[in-house]
Amino acid sequence: MSVEPQGNEQEAIIRRRVREVAEAAGILVKFAPGRRRTDIVIVVLRGARYQVLSLPLQLAEELPEFDLEIMRSDRQDEGYSLMLAVTEKLERQEPRLELERRAKLRRRLEEVLLEIG
Repeated sequence: MSVEPQGNEQEAIIRRRVREVAEAAGILVKFAPGRRRTDIVIVVLRGARYQVLSLPLQLAEELPEFDLEIMRSDRQDEGYSLMLAVTEKLERQEPRLELERRAKLRRRLEEVLLEIG
């Protein structure tokens, strides 16, 4: 029987994996506490634009047990910055229907409807 990591353990796992992927790509990474109840950690990536923009797909593959949400992207003086929120999978979140959760559910429903035609 496996036990899912909770709280700080999840955040430590995320930080380690993100740091490994970012460092391998030569991207500067910083972390911040989540802003919303559903956020586990906020990740800020800084570096060359194309390298930074390629990281979310790599991170999604590296962190399949979490959802990634792009919160902000900015041009910086010397490159590009991307802010991501790492959250629990939607299916594991408490069933409160806050605005952010409703929007996420609506997008998922639209994706499913497009798939089934």
